[in-house]
Amino acid sequence: MSTSTPTAHASTIELAQPAPDALAVGSAVTVKLKVHCTEGCDLHGSQITVVPPDGWVTTSPLERFTDGVNESGEIVLNAPKSVGEHFWSFSLALHADNVTHDGVLHLGIKTRAQTSSLAVWSIPSPVTTGENFEIAVGAKSESGYPLAGTAIEVCDQDGTVVGRAKLGDTPWEGTTALYWTPVTLAAPTALGMLTWSVRYTAGGAELPHDGSSAVFSFVVAAPPEHQLTVRVAAEEGPVADAQVRLGAFRGVTDAAGVAQLHLPSGHYDLMVWKAGYQAPVRSIEVGHSMAVDVEALKLPEENYDTHWQM
Repeated sequence: MSTSTPTAHASTIELAQPAPDALAVGSAVTVKLKVHCTEGCDLHGSQITVVPPDGWVTTSPLERFTDGVNESGEIVLNAPKSVGEHFWSFSLALHADNVTHDGVLHLGIKTRAQTSSLAVWSIPSPVTTGENFEIAVGAKSESGYPLAGTAIEVCDQDGTVVGRAKLGDTPWEGTTALYWTPVTLAAPTALGMLTWSVRYTAGGAELPHDGSSAVFSFVVAAPPEHQLTVRVAAEEGPVADAQVRLGAFRGVTDAAGVAQLHLPSGHYDLMVWKAGYQAPVRSIEVGHSMAVDVEALKLPEENYDTHWQM
């Protein structure tokens, strides 16, 4: 009894679309494969063996045969959690109807550290020389990876670290991955505008991350000596929620149209702003506790229909 020798059909495996040159660690990308047989065989339903860098072998079927080409569905490639070059292999080893099909594709993709971004907010204006003040700092990973417990540093204008903290366990309200923390800092003794920086070192993160930095500015003022009461009113009555500003000192009027600010002696330009109102800028000299009345003019509402009248 004779046994016939199997016929070998040459077959090749290739990507339907180019793979990215690099992936962030811990991220994923999907690819599709095309299998060509020199004899034009319909191989749909056959399994492609996938060997990822971690060695956990899986299979994926060829789902369709169109115009002489066999195509797979989407195959998810999960990038390892380490930076470097990693390899996946895809192979076909089919023996059916006394015909063999063999094909192999080796795919190398580099992985890089995830990027991060920083935000700084809730910066008081001004801060009082020699006293503590608090800011909020948040960091976010490009993939939304949780950064809870990782470290940030605050540096002064000379690059000296003046504060350290770890990001909290809960993202900032309204966000999905901006992990944040309050940071208490000591104001310097020198007066004036200063620019400091925040650094995210990614220390303690399970996935490698590139560090990032952000700058923030604030004004250092002398301790307040006087209370300034600003009363804002229009013809129809008190103006609530008006922004009051004297240099770095700011306030908001209450329901009675009153804002109270504490500030040191000096010359200031008093500015009052609210949408729909107009108030002149006033120059005042503060040498004692005092009250100032500001008359605001309510602006007429714009009639947008007039733009369409002919």
